Amino acid sequence: MIYYYFGSKEKLFVEVLETIYLQLNEAEQKLEGELDAADPVRALSQLIDFIWHYYLEHPEFVAILTSENISQGKHARKSVRLRDISSYALSVLDGILSRGKAAGLFRPDAGARDVYMVIASLGYFYNSNHHTLSAFLGEPMMSRPRCRTGAM
Repeated sequence: MIYYYFGSKEKLFVEVLETIYLQLNEAEQKLEGELDAADPVRALSQLIDFIWHYYLEHPEFVAILTSENISQGKHARKSVRLRDISSYALSVLDGILSRGKAAGLFRPDAGARDVYMVIASLGYFYNSNHHTLSAFLGEPMMSRPRCRTGAM
């Protein structure tokens, strides 16, 4: 059935990647209406909190991305939609940064892509490596007090 519907296992995995990113976008779209438009610092904090909790609540997202990174992104490069999908997340962040820059709250050279990379990197690293971090540091990194309060 995989070959009938998708043509190959690789095309199925490309579809999986696109789907998990579309699901993230859908969740971000719901969040966008709740972001504090009057306070860019608070809106940025809300977005960071959302991404952190999204990774916690969707370990499959982190697992699939880890698998794709082990494959050196070969399936992601085959996607014709992935770049369009990512543009939504960057546009939400760009709006927050623009308001913050206009108010003199953020550096004028803060770019949405770079800020998004920092947010995603910290959340992804923590969530994808919590097993080894727990063993290495000798404490349960995914315990409720440790990961829910942002006490990283």
